[in-house]
Amino acid sequence: MKVLSWNFDQDARESFSLRLREWWQGAPSKPCSSKHQRAERCSDTPTSKVKEISPKVEVVPQPEKIGFGQDIWGEGFLGPGGVDYVAGLAKPLNPTSKDTMLMLSAELGGPAQVVTEAFGVWVSAFESSSLITELGMSPAVATDLDRKVDLQFSDFEKLQLPERKFAYALWKEGLFRVSDKQRLLNSVYDSLKPGGGLVITDFVTPKRGYTSPEVQDWVCSEPVAPTLWSAEETLEVLNSLKFRVPIHEDISMEYQRIVIDAWKRWLVLLPRLQEEGKLDAQFRSALMSQLTYWVHRANLIETGELRLFRYFALKPEDSLASLG
Repeated sequence: MKVLSWNFDQDARESFSLRLREWWQGAPSKPCSSKHQRAERCSDTPTSKVKEISPKVEVVPQPEKIGFGQDIWGEGFLGPGGVDYVAGLAKPLNPTSKDTMLMLSAELGGPAQVVTEAFGVWVSAFESSSLITELGMSPAVATDLDRKVDLQFSDFEKLQLPERKFAYALWKEGLFRVSDKQRLLNSVYDSLKPGGGLVITDFVTPKRGYTSPEVQDWVCSEPVAPTLWSAEETLEVLNSLKFRVPIHEDISMEYQRIVIDAWKRWLVLLPRLQEEGKLDAQFRSALMSQLTYWVHRANLIETGELRLFRYFALKPEDSLASLG
């Protein structure tokens, strides 16, 4: 089978997707293709709530939704990452075993596990209970985490953090799913000790107020509908909170490379898996759905309609903060 290339036109993408559907004899969820469909999808709200419980509780997971995703991205991950990427994000914070890091959008504990193993730091990790609900997962799917990792599932729209507890904070691709961003960012600021560091990676638009039918389709296809800021707006809010932001950069291509490499590994293995009879109906359905989802997101990044930015911010020492 030919390895997937992301640099092809719309007709080629549709043809490629069609061949995959025919091969696996399954079809992914249809994207929102009209204004009516987008409005209907985006008006959906979660009706169930996830109880905040310890991830150590033993339950039977849903392997077609959990196992496949972690085979693609890594154990404890819900999306692109891996050891090198996550450790690289945390490195500017210079974490040590003496302190505790706050981690938001911690997925199923994979990113927190990477940071703990790389730096020895203690991690208080949070993932959105709304996201876990919409993905159809149990909040007890993350198991066997290091004792230095405390993972909780919470409502990010209401999450309250303790003041001046953390020496560092890392928020990997999750701010875009929070509607009241200002409130939660303010809580993150307050939760950091004076001189504490924050790293955020987030999806942003190329300019303030930017939208298009393609971006709106993507918004509707996300498990939790995003509320997008531009890269400039995110920087302005961080500055307004008195953070000093020495680094704010576009890392879209690095992210794109991680996505491409992960899918390349999988696509070249599929013919052999099919010959061995390992592609059952549930696996094919989960795989086709995930492939469509990531092609959709990758296309927007490639056209520049969606960007991934990294922000490295520092909370001032008390003496500097008092000067305003």
